[in-house]
Amino acid sequence: MTSVSILAQIGLALGVPALIGSFAPRRWRVLLLILWILAPLFVLLAMAGVEAVQRPAEADAGKLFFGLMLIGSLLALPWLLACLAGFGVGVMLRGRRLKEKVAAPPATPSVTPARPPSTPAPARVPFNAMLQPPSGWRAAHIGFERDGLLIDGLDVWALPWRPEGDRRVSLAHPAYPAQMHDFTVYAVDDGKTATRFAVAELSNGVWGFYRWAVPADAAEGLSADGSLRYTHGHGELVDGRYDAVAPTATLSDAATGAPLFDGRDWASSRVVPQEDGALLLVLDQKSRQTLFRIDPARRQFRDLARPGPERPLAELAEAAAAELRDALDEANQYHSRRVAPDGSLLVELEAVEWFNSHWVQTPRVAEIATGRVLLDLWGSDWDAIADFPRAHVVRLALESYRSRACFTVEIDLATGMYTVEGSPHSGPVQALPAFLERESEAAYAVRVPSTPGIARSTPRSYGVAALILIGTLAAIAVASYLTIRLTPAPPPQKLDSVPAMPRFDKGEYPR
Repeated sequence: MTSVSILAQIGLALGVPALIGSFAPRRWRVLLLILWILAPLFVLLAMAGVEAVQRPAEADAGKLFFGLMLIGSLLALPWLLACLAGFGVGVMLRGRRLKEKVAAPPATPSVTPARPPSTPAPARVPFNAMLQPPSGWRAAHIGFERDGLLIDGLDVWALPWRPEGDRRVSLAHPAYPAQMHDFTVYAVDDGKTATRFAVAELSNGVWGFYRWAVPADAAEGLSADGSLRYTHGHGELVDGRYDAVAPTATLSDAATGAPLFDGRDWASSRVVPQEDGALLLVLDQKSRQTLFRIDPARRQFRDLARPGPERPLAELAEAAAAELRDALDEANQYHSRRVAPDGSLLVELEAVEWFNSHWVQTPRVAEIATGRVLLDLWGSDWDAIADFPRAHVVRLALESYRSRACFTVEIDLATGMYTVEGSPHSGPVQALPAFLERESEAAYAVRVPSTPGIARSTPRSYGVAALILIGTLAAIAVASYLTIRLTPAPPPQKLDSVPAMPRFDKGEYPR
């Protein structure tokens, strides 16, 4: 074996694990390292398979197994130690690179472009105005008692609350839509202006508020041209409350009564009239949202979650059934989505378990018309809540599970820029992942040393761990060798004489 081949083998044993530890994504590093450690076994099995095919007469499974055990006993431990050492070097290099990245200033300062004085700032609304929240309630505030909250210009905490009978409504947590809470309805006034709101204490000293914003979904209504009829129901009334939290919509032809859509199989289905005479059919199942924009006059509809032309209204039920099957597909059980009401943007959320029962919803934002991905944070530790405050704009409330860094980011499809609320940071959307990674690492560096009982990993600690591992494996190898060498040979066994085999003449057999 030449020195060149030896150097090549050492380079493979150390270099590839070092590359895995330095550049591979976190969730793939361990799997890739295990596959690389087992690679020689795969190669030997492949060679044995080729040999068995080419020379079937000489193939012997026992000899193959013995050969593998012999090679493994000689080379497995050095190969394992070399791979682990290379991986440790790669992890140390990765840590140094991230530290330099955090410490380095940004190449170009982020400056928020100045808005022309003649252009008014767009109004910031918490949720989609075009979707009109169910039951007429819109999330308004999360905060502490007597924090100066104003609703419709009235200081809520400075005025007496008048309960509206014993009325309670079931609404989602303003920041975590999957959590439902019972909110109590109150009214306040200052003698000139009055308003109604719903409030609940979400946790100790933390209050959530909804304000009365729009009329509730109509129990029955017609499209602007009178050609389509829609209804909303809430299931059966049980103990003073409806058994369905979300509404169930139906859509039919107003002239003939022919059904076009029935939402009884969906967790939530709503028909929302639009100012231009169109209807939005809003469907939700297992956190996967589907929006159909219906043109009653032209008797056509379009699936806003997918690019494509308009389709005849007679195919609406079939299209909704296909979307329901897609939502119930086991392949999509860890994927949810939110669709912009104007059909411009799609936010797909992938559930990632970072700890036992600790899940984060990592976002990917794409332009629906072209499929172009604007932001991809799948597989990261960034948890996201998405909404669409304006046309062609998505807002993401982001929180890093590892570092607890929090940002609210708006992405504008028209300009291709991102802005961070309450911060001067902005820039092209392609630079957003680097900004989030840098801020997360900085927040983690600040948070970890202050956590009692947790020490930061350093190159020295990695070296000590590697020495402990190598020493342990060496001790096991030496102990195994000494045990084999020092074990005395067993005494020879005393064998009894074996009688001669009886012989029979031809034609004679024992009876």
